[in-house]
Amino acid sequence: MKPVTLALLCITVVGAATAPAADWTQLQNGPQRRGHTPEQIDAPFRLKWTWNRDQSTAVRISYFVQPIVADGRVFIGACDNRMYALDAASGRQLWAFQTEGVIMGTAAYGPDTRLVYFGSHDSHVYAVNAADGTLAWKFKTGEGVWAAILYVDGTVYVGSRDGYFYALDGRTGKLAWQYPAADQEPLPPIYSPASFSPKTGLVYFGARDVRIYAVDAKSGRLAARSEQLNGADFGWYWPVVLDEQGWIMVRTCNYHTHKVWEGPYRSSGREIAAWIDRNPQHRFFHTLDARTLKPAYTAPILFQGGCYGRPAPPIVDDKGNVYAIKNNTGYMGGCTLVQLDLKTSEFARQFTSGGGGAYRIVGDEGSALSMAGTKIVVSNPQSLGMEDVTTSRSIPVIRESSRNRDGYTNRASLWIFDISESLLFSSEEKEPGVDVWHCSPDWTPAAIAGKTIYWLSDGRALAAIGAGE
Repeated sequence: MKPVTLALLCITVVGAATAPAADWTQLQNGPQRRGHTPEQIDAPFRLKWTWNRDQSTAVRISYFVQPIVADGRVFIGACDNRMYALDAASGRQLWAFQTEGVIMGTAAYGPDTRLVYFGSHDSHVYAVNAADGTLAWKFKTGEGVWAAILYVDGTVYVGSRDGYFYALDGRTGKLAWQYPAADQEPLPPIYSPASFSPKTGLVYFGARDVRIYAVDAKSGRLAARSEQLNGADFGWYWPVVLDEQGWIMVRTCNYHTHKVWEGPYRSSGREIAAWIDRNPQHRFFHTLDARTLKPAYTAPILFQGGCYGRPAPPIVDDKGNVYAIKNNTGYMGGCTLVQLDLKTSEFARQFTSGGGGAYRIVGDEGSALSMAGTKIVVSNPQSLGMEDVTTSRSIPVIRESSRNRDGYTNRASLWIFDISESLLFSSEEKEPGVDVWHCSPDWTPAAIAGKTIYWLSDGRALAAIGAGE
């Protein structure tokens, strides 16, 4: 499978708990990376605008990137080395800032500074003015900066492929601290996004050695380091902070690292968790104590990955409920959404997951989760739909093409591309509308702000869809 460009698509929704109303200012809508906004959305949906869909001029957008939304603007980095700002109401391009390397990670917006922060493969961290795209400052690291920016209380946090993790003053770009210290040996490359716990005051990040590090947000002092976790790596995914329990959750790559069909997939949660405890080589969903980074809980989740094996992180609603993707068979079919019972390692709820053609989740391809109010937003390469956790109602929203490209029924009445339009970046496209599932993995969750869902689907098209208007 080859990574292909993704189409970014917008659908309508309202405000975020960790950001100003109608904004989604950083990856998964906040430092804890929980992926939730309290805003409720629902049908009917309508396509409002698209951007970057013309294959004669389109630029590729990395599947590492989630759009962010602030002050009526959408910010998205691209593989043509530019950070773009769009008018959220019309999709009109407002400005583009040029760097010397591809932009692989999600930006962050500082509501107090009104600056947009992002890293580039040219080894710099940039801060530009949100209003006009002019440079405020830049900071040079030793290698490319692929990770998403973490922004907390005026400080920019990010790791670099040089093996150092940096804390920078958000207004000036001055180095506050780095870990390890400059006179110490670096860690393996860091390209996974960091998260932050207000309860512990610690920043969490993963390195290529498949360990999680916890450092004090103010001093950079190492507070804890996990054991080497089972799995190949973290990819570009992030720890999710559960301050209610004093835990963090993180998933590791599991594709082609073990016999995925082994395990009691159809058993109860307790039986699955007990089996994982007896067979730790099958543990790829890690729950760690937020202060010690010692194992704290066994989630009853077996194999589920993207087409390069990075399974989607869980999401957490405003009541502390945790939702994840569960594979019921050990391979492609039969995946469902579940709510975890954090006291018993059982499933609090299992959903039909796209019943009637609302959306599709498979075990070995990319699916990603975010949440608006009581609705889980499920995105994959060809479709986006929702599951209402209060009513167990599956809601189709949009599909990539006027004809279903993955061979599965999809009831969504909206689409981005006509079937006559072939994908710009697909080398496996046999004919328009065929085999796209294997060509355009979508590993970035949808961003939700101002009654709009922003979806990366084909690496080129950003579309806005009004909800309930």
